[in-house]
Amino acid sequence: MMRARQSRPSRTVALLAACVMVFLIFPGTAQAEDGDLAVLGVDTTTSPRISITVSTPPELSGAVLNASDFEVRESGALRKARVTGVPSDPFDVVMVLDTSGSMRGAALEASKAAATQLLVGLPPDVAVAIVGFGSAPYTVSGFSTDRTLLASQIERLEASGETALYDAVTVGSELAARAEKASLVLLSDGKDTASAGSFEQATTALVASKASFYAVLLQTAEQGIPALDALTVASSGQLLETTDPNALANIYGSIAGELSNQYILEIRAIGIGSIGFTIRAKSAGVAASGSTRIMVPPHNSITTEVTIAAPKVITIEEPGFAGKMPMLIIGLVALFVGLLVFGLLMFRSRDDPSQLTSNRAVKADGSSISELADRATSYAQEKLEKSGKAGHLNVALERAGIAMRPGEFVVLQLTVTFSAFALFYLLTNAIVGLVIAFATFFGVRYYINHKASRRRRKFGEQLDQTLPLIASGLRAGFGLMQAVDAVATESESPTSEEFRRVVTETRMGRDLVDSLQAMADRVDDDDFRWVVQAIDIHRQVGGDLAEVLDNVDKTIRDRNHVRRQVAAMSGEGRLSAIILFLLPLGMCVVLQFINPEYFGELTSSSAGIAMLIGGGVLMLLGGLWMRRITRLVF
Repeated sequence: MMRARQSRPSRTVALLAACVMVFLIFPGTAQAEDGDLAVLGVDTTTSPRISITVSTPPELSGAVLNASDFEVRESGALRKARVTGVPSDPFDVVMVLDTSGSMRGAALEASKAAATQLLVGLPPDVAVAIVGFGSAPYTVSGFSTDRTLLASQIERLEASGETALYDAVTVGSELAARAEKASLVLLSDGKDTASAGSFEQATTALVASKASFYAVLLQTAEQGIPALDALTVASSGQLLETTDPNALANIYGSIAGELSNQYILEIRAIGIGSIGFTIRAKSAGVAASGSTRIMVPPHNSITTEVTIAAPKVITIEEPGFAGKMPMLIIGLVALFVGLLVFGLLMFRSRDDPSQLTSNRAVKADGSSISELADRATSYAQEKLEKSGKAGHLNVALERAGIAMRPGEFVVLQLTVTFSAFALFYLLTNAIVGLVIAFATFFGVRYYINHKASRRRRKFGEQLDQTLPLIASGLRAGFGLMQAVDAVATESESPTSEEFRRVVTETRMGRDLVDSLQAMADRVDDDDFRWVVQAIDIHRQVGGDLAEVLDNVDKTIRDRNHVRRQVAAMSGEGRLSAIILFLLPLGMCVVLQFINPEYFGELTSSSAGIAMLIGGGVLMLLGGLWMRRITRLVF
């Protein structure tokens, strides 16, 4: 018994079809009168003008049809059509035959007989090329019109080896691409077992060849329906299947009839979106009809992707979805774990990040999830200490005023980076995910440095208020320690936090000057280092410390005045640098979301990737140069 599953059925195959059919999304239903009219393809690139290629059944073979013989309706409304006959146009045919071990015996003999019958059914001036494939594809014959030579080459075919289906489609598509117009007819049991290339490579080559694709599936014990079905969907081709090798001759005969009876109907569509079209042809008392649903783009827009669903199609699962599902699950799990660890580290209680407690071991609180986060933190802390980077990172966190241990920060940084990659990989693709992850990893470090710089600048701006407060306390009869305590109580953050820490360390037995010197190193402020030096010298030689602090304060105020003046004069340059750096990145993100196909030209080719890398390097060099010429050092 033979069943026809195709997006463009012919009448011969439809008469032998099974009674039960399941429709795809947006199916087209062929309404047969005396025959079925097959929709071979649709071109919407010049919307609202649409070109529909159809093939008439064998009953209308030989009849010359014109515009008056066709009737085209859009959602039931009659549309005027311009009809152009295709049979007079030259075209070539590439036959790809499965000669693997699974085709041994009656299957191969029937396929050779059917291929020979196809040669006879084609017009004499049609050139035919033959490709066979077992464990690897091979060219049996190049394009030739010598039917006797081609038939003898077909007769010599022998079955052996595995099934390199995808490689055979690629080779056949490359042959078809050489012709001005070509059709590719493939016969196989459908199961790929030996291809060096991938399904995506075969699909790309088939679509790029622009050939009409006919896939014939001979159902055997090794059938592989999804692969051939996916190829026909991607190329808007036909998929014909049978379980009887003797029925191959009828299938090939119907293909020959379709190739010789094609017409192009040009109409002007009124609606947009998913529109149903019904086409009817009638001549000499013989009628045929078919229908399809076309995704009509907005007028004056250009698209190369159309959804064509034709009569009598069986619903199948789209191949490749199962391959994407594991990555989708992995990405969602990674995102969940990343956000979970992020929440645990951000909202758990922490100790004061002083140097006295920074090296204390992390203890689990008994919760299994918290214990997992604590173990990750302890492991990261251990690795940082062994590499000698723990102290440097701890100083950076203290300067930024972040209450977090180095191990916690590293775990949080890796978690945020991995979560960003997982999120953007799911939303876009792996390349964008890697770029965002790279930017996130170094962006966290930049955030630490930026926050430390802001905190240091804020501390320096408050210093011209801190020194008069200390000096006034000394004149009022307070000791230096009492004056420092007053600053810790009455000043704003971050000055109050740093001086409060000095008071705490001094009460625990540390020398006041040592605590102030550690504070100067922590905030990394040159002006405050001068203050500490002045206090240290005063303790050694004596004198009026209040007057010394007044002089230092006057110098600091003058320096701050010059710094603000230079910052105001260089503001335009810094703003220009920021805009020039962020504008290309913003445009890339916007294009990725509003028109991913347009932006995909850069990410899907080696030349585009090289341009992106080159542009990124030049942007980085320009940013560093602008930063250097706008940065004040004195």
